[in-house]
Amino acid sequence: MYVRECPKDIAVGAFDSKGLRERMKKVLLFLKRKWIPALYVILFFFSIFIALLTIKSEENVKLGTGKGIAFATAWHYKLPDGREGDTVIPTKFSMEDINLSECYYLSNRLPDVNIGMSYYYYARHTTTRIFIDGELRYDTQEANGDVKTWFPMQGAFYCEVPLQAEDSGKEIVIEISGGKKNYYTYVGDDYLGDRGNFVIYMMQSDIGDMLGVITLIVIGLILFVLWFVLTFVTKASYNECLCLSLFMLSLSLWLCTEVTCVQFFIQKSKVYSVLAYEMLMIIPIPVMLYYTYGYRPKTVKRLGKIGTLFFMAIWGIAHVLHLAKVVDLSETLPVSQTFLCLGAIYMTVMQIMESVHFIFHRSKNRSIF
Repeated sequence: MYVRECPKDIAVGAFDSKGLRERMKKVLLFLKRKWIPALYVILFFFSIFIALLTIKSEENVKLGTGKGIAFATAWHYKLPDGREGDTVIPTKFSMEDINLSECYYLSNRLPDVNIGMSYYYYARHTTTRIFIDGELRYDTQEANGDVKTWFPMQGAFYCEVPLQAEDSGKEIVIEISGGKKNYYTYVGDDYLGDRGNFVIYMMQSDIGDMLGVITLIVIGLILFVLWFVLTFVTKASYNECLCLSLFMLSLSLWLCTEVTCVQFFIQKSKVYSVLAYEMLMIIPIPVMLYYTYGYRPKTVKRLGKIGTLFFMAIWGIAHVLHLAKVVDLSETLPVSQTFLCLGAIYMTVMQIMESVHFIFHRSKNRSIF
């Protein structure tokens, strides 16, 4: 009988335990040196596991849960074109031939309310008035009076209508007008309950954005301090580090304007509304500048300078058109978003060009900063 022999190198590799013993020695040596950190990692995850075992427990914490009082029925709307119907909010209506001076209305019946409760409505860049049983309780124009600024559009914020127990069952009407066409048809979010629960509701809604803002600010400040120390200690240029820092801080400032809780700290909603448009236009500039420094190909540096000047020009043109009353700054948002996407593609192309260059040239001088 013919028996096929196994190749010698495979047989030795399969049954030779010398390599296995060597690996075990390395593992034991690692544990001998690092047994305390390894033990801590085990205790860390075991402690989390023990804590999670109590997740089904129920306690009377006596703190607000953030849940508001729901309306018993849907909102009834009356649009300027004569259409009527029922809807839930937030929502966005489809309208043609919009006349910003015309008002449209949403109405409902208040459920049972107690002393200390309020109705909150998110007015997004529109003129909003709220009536309770025919009585005007809130008007976004009251705070502004006759004061005119270079940015006439309303801000975006939650407006508060304090309620009394006798308001239970009364009709509430929201009147919306003004603003810009892209915001006129938008009906914002609402909340019915006490102020404490409303604050918790806002924080729960913004938790992701707030963590993002904090993370970006911390990274931006670390990079800025790193740039400062390296520049003034080593007397060398670390401009790339500064560019990354400015990008992180600019991005965090823009994201901060998307957090509704910011109205607790800045009462003037137009400030962070304008800041949102401003930051969105200049966010790409530090990244474009990033590609103009360091040991990069001349073509990439040239493209970085072109991109920097282009976005600076976009910012200047948008403000000239706004001040000349040709195009409102708020109406440039779709254009800014489009150029932001194109800028991301542009930066991707520069990064690919840089990577290809260093793959073929094997530059020894390449560095992050």
